Amino acid sequence: MPTTAAQLLPSRGASEEFREMFSRTAGREIGRIDDLLSRFRTMSRASQHPMETVDVSATLRDTLETLHAEMEDRQIRLREVGEATRRPVLGKLQQLFLNLCLNAIQAMDPGGERTVRLADLSEGGGSTLLVEVADTGSGIPDELLATVFDPFVTTKPHGTGLGLAICRGIADAHHARLTARNNIGRPGYTFTVEFPVPSAHPARVAP
Repeated sequence: MPTTAAQLLPSRGASEEFREMFSRTAGREIGRIDDLLSRFRTMSRASQHPMETVDVSATLRDTLETLHAEMEDRQIRLREVGEATRRPVLGKLQQLFLNLCLNAIQAMDPGGERTVRLADLSEGGGSTLLVEVADTGSGIPDELLATVFDPFVTTKPHGTGLGLAICRGIADAHHARLTARNNIGRPGYTFTVEFPVPSAHPARVAP
């Protein structure tokens, strides 16, 4: 078992250099634990939020604007597919889209491309609103595809494995189907969210 800074404190606590290092390490670890607890709280509250009618197109647009600076910094191109739709669904979706888009950005090297697709499948008589977020990264190892939404499963060297677990919790709370697949014939993977559309609303795509 590796020796931790806390175990060395009794013998090296008199060293000013060691105390400064210990202070930085403790602060960093407390921040990491606080972040983990915050993520756990998000997971546990996902099904407790009151639902409201939201415009999926507007929420996606707000998410992309939020991440614009980070995409520019990492030289990630954005490709949007599908027309905007005003078809509403019930829910609170900002955190879901933010996590999926961040995951796509972080999976790519500079110069990659993120694709966001929105399709109103209910226009043809169906009952689903489809949102896809794809990247051109290295993909998901086949052995992790079945568990990628489980807590603490991650492909990132320093990842917590909670971002996608939170996405699954939010999707489940919205009675939506969230899946992941590796792209065929090109690098990267695609997350798909299928939202049930309230049948009371007319089927049309906004101009």
